[in-house]
Amino acid sequence: MIISIIGSGALGKAYGGLLSFKHEVHFLMHSEYQTLLQQKAFTLHFPENKEILIKDPLIHQAANTLPPSDVIIIALKTTENNQLGTLLASCLKPDSIILIIQNGIGNEEWVSQFSKNCPIVCGISSMGAFREGLDVQIPIIGEFRLAPYNASMACNTIMEAFNDLPIPIKPKIFSSYKEIRWRKLLWNVPFSSLSVIYKQDTQILASVQPYASIVRSLMNEIVDLAKAEGVNITQDDVEKMITLTKGFNSYYPSMYRDYFAGKPVEKEYIIGNVLKFSEKHHIDTPILKMIAAHFEI
Repeated sequence: MIISIIGSGALGKAYGGLLSFKHEVHFLMHSEYQTLLQQKAFTLHFPENKEILIKDPLIHQAANTLPPSDVIIIALKTTENNQLGTLLASCLKPDSIILIIQNGIGNEEWVSQFSKNCPIVCGISSMGAFREGLDVQIPIIGEFRLAPYNASMACNTIMEAFNDLPIPIKPKIFSSYKEIRWRKLLWNVPFSSLSVIYKQDTQILASVQPYASIVRSLMNEIVDLAKAEGVNITQDDVEKMITLTKGFNSYYPSMYRDYFAGKPVEKEYIIGNVLKFSEKHHIDTPILKMIAAHFEI
C-alpha cells in the first residue's frame, strides 16, 4: 500500500513511521526536510523506554512529487488547511482514501471540497506526541478512533493498514464522525485553550482550583452543544475525562506548545467553529465566548 503523509509533524511522523514497517510511506516535510535528508533517520520514543528507529524515510519537500496514493493521511495543523487543494493535487487518485487526523470540527466538510468524491475517514487520536529535534516523544499512546464521513468500508481498509505494527495501534471504528469529534472537543476545547490562557499543564487544570471549576463549566457548555448536534455526552463521560486528565503528568497540549513557540494556533477549528454551533442553536456559552474573545475570534 502506498501512503502519503501530508503534515509530517509529531503525529504524522509517529503514525507514518510505524506504518512504514509494512507499507510504502511518503512524508511531505518542510522545516525538517534538509536536516533529515542528511541524517537519514529519526526515532520514535514510546513509554517504557521503547524506541523505534525509522531509517531512510521517503521524504518530499514539494507536494507535487508525492506519488498517487492508496491512503492519504492529513495530519497537517488546521492553520494550514487553506493549502489542502494544492497539497492533495498530486497524490490524489480516483480510489484514494483520505484519513483526516486533525483537531477541531468542520475538517471533513472543508476537505470534501478538494477530495474529488474520494472516501473520507475521520480519525481522532488521543496520542500525546511532540517533536524533539528530528525525533518524536510519545509519552501517551492513547486511543485512535475512526468513523466514516462518506464511505463506511474505507474504515476497514485503514484498520487493516494498522495491523501488526512494531508498536500496537488498534483503531476503534465508530459509526458517527460527529460523535468522535465532539467527544474529542470535550477535552480539546477546555484543556488546549485554558493551558494557553493560564500557562498551566493539563494535570493542574484538571486538579487545582479555580482552574478545575472553569474546566468543568466549559465542558458542560460543550456537552450542551454536542447534544444539540445529536451527540449525547453524559456527566459520567465528563467525570471520566477529568479523572483521566488528572493522571497526565506535566502534559501540555499542542496549542500551548505552538502559542509559546510563536506559531499560529488552531483557534479557528478548536474554538471558532465550535462557537458557530452556539450561535446556530442559540445556546448561551459564556466561557467559550470569553475564550474566543481572548483569542480574538
